[in-house]
Amino acid sequence: ISVGSYVSKDLFGGVVGGISSISSKGPTTDGRMKPEVTAPGEGVISSYSNSSNISQSSYYKPYLDFGTTVNANNETYYYGAMSGTSMSAPFVTGVIALWLQVRPTLSSEEAKEIIAKTSTEDEYTGDLTQPSYVWGHGKIDAWQGIKECLILNGVEGIEPLSDKSACVNNKG
Repeated sequence: ISVGSYVSKDLFGGVVGGISSISSKGPTTDGRMKPEVTAPGEGVISSYSNSSNISQSSYYKPYLDFGTTVNANNETYYYGAMSGTSMSAPFVTGVIALWLQVRPTLSSEEAKEIIAKTSTEDEYTGDLTQPSYVWGHGKIDAWQGIKECLILNGVEGIEPLSDKSACVNNKG
């Protein structure tokens, strides 16, 4: 599963909700559709190593300026902005880990089917009746995916997603 990145926080001049300028785009060299899905990836606040190579680096300083520090046990821990698919891919990995908690037998094919069925569209993705080389199936929706896992487990009374547009902006 390849993942594209969209802007989740405007720290570097991007449009919140829009595709990151640094996002992966398809197709593959053999014509396959990539990415399969997008996730927050630009302007994500995350932890940094407390190594002096990071904290005293002129390269990381602008990113660390968007964060803060936490002191514990006489150590300083850093938080700052990060961007790219190196942020969006772990986001999707975490979502699929949640799905595995609901459905421990979840296969990779089932995960891909859930992504295709439940990813959301909005004014930035446009109509994704057919997946795109920029957005894939859209923006990942953890909650709708959990519901699909419950349905696959045979749990009754779960309302399946009948219309992708019902979850515009992940508010479904």
